[in-house]
Amino acid sequence: MKFERYSEYKDSGIDWLRDIPSDWEVRRFANIGNFSKGRGISKKDLKEAGESVVLYGDIYTKFNIKTGNFVRYTSLDTAKKSTKIKKNDLLFTGSGETIEDIGKCITYLGSKIAYAGGDVILFRQKKESSLFLSYFQNAALVQSEKSRLSKGQIIVHIYSSKLRNIHIALPILKTQTKIANYLDTQTAKIDKKIILLEQKIQKYQELKQALINETVLRGLDKATPLKDSGIEWIGNIPQHWQVKRLKECLTLISSGITIFEGTKKYLSTKSINENIIGSIDDIITINEKPSRANMQPEINTVWFAKMRFTNKNFVFNDKSTCDKYILSTGFCGLKSNLEYLKFVNYYIVSKYFILEKNMNSYGTTQESISDRNISILNYIQPTLKEQTQIANYLDEKTSQIDSIINAIQTQITTLTEFRKTLINDTVTGKIKVA
Repeated sequence: MKFERYSEYKDSGIDWLRDIPSDWEVRRFANIGNFSKGRGISKKDLKEAGESVVLYGDIYTKFNIKTGNFVRYTSLDTAKKSTKIKKNDLLFTGSGETIEDIGKCITYLGSKIAYAGGDVILFRQKKESSLFLSYFQNAALVQSEKSRLSKGQIIVHIYSSKLRNIHIALPILKTQTKIANYLDTQTAKIDKKIILLEQKIQKYQELKQALINETVLRGLDKATPLKDSGIEWIGNIPQHWQVKRLKECLTLISSGITIFEGTKKYLSTKSINENIIGSIDDIITINEKPSRANMQPEINTVWFAKMRFTNKNFVFNDKSTCDKYILSTGFCGLKSNLEYLKFVNYYIVSKYFILEKNMNSYGTTQESISDRNISILNYIQPTLKEQTQIANYLDEKTSQIDSIINAIQTQITTLTEFRKTLINDTVTGKIKVA
């Protein structure tokens, strides 16, 4: 796609903004409108508004910046004085858990009576295009500037005193409207493509899961006679397979770690996904570590998260990987006695194992399965030869599906980056809207 540039440019005088079209004007955000802090809704206004009221309270958790949709805020905390939102007001996220959450901006276009809660910074412009301003404020360059101006470690904040001094490059109002309309159209097209690709990924993930479910419980030979497993949610299995308790075939690894020198990487349950280690929670020493950092990985062990409704797993099959990490007690480790480890790994991500794990999970704040309940879970045992065949077959088939998913994900990443660049370059005048 080729883009036209403006005929003349000038130095904006702002390091991060650089050159802008010669007829555009650089102004501070405070020069084009007024900021106010969200304070919620008063009891009087709440009573008058009735069921039509929407309180945009914790904008970080209640607002989906991707779709532009707010979730109805049901626990309406009342304030002494309300901050009412008007159509075309801009709403900024004032706080969030990561730097990427800060300063995200949307234009309120709703028709319901609306009020801004404590984590919202409201901006009311004088005459500019609110949609153009929203696109500008979410542009990558501007978000980087907001990140620089933000403060905080655990919860990150940006204040209106910082937002008001951010510079903005403004064309005439007619051009602002043209740019906003263009970006509405183009981003909608990109978003539609991304949604369709995400749906494709979902379908392939479902296909992969169905393949695992079918193969670990039915085997590869469709002509093999079947028998009733005696377990309602499993149904029929090959006649010569056995139904056992998990503790009869696998050994649960107990908590406790060996003394080590230097540092190791701590893996919480959020650090691992589908046999992939992602973000590292912490770097620990033997004397300074979370109390939950108490599971020692061993060679040829498979691990899964104990929490209900989770499907996280990882196989440790070499000493160098084991030596790097300490795991959370939120994981269960299984050591193979006679079973083929790859088959065990596929079995514990099957829907049947997950279902039974969930049925045996308990707790008040966070439901999870205990080691005692894990040990008595059902385990369907093929012959060792069949386990090897099943694991090799699934390795081949799932890797093919994963390759397709990765290719689609690459397309999504390309489209996402193009979307960011298109917004950034259009609202800063690097490219001209025809």
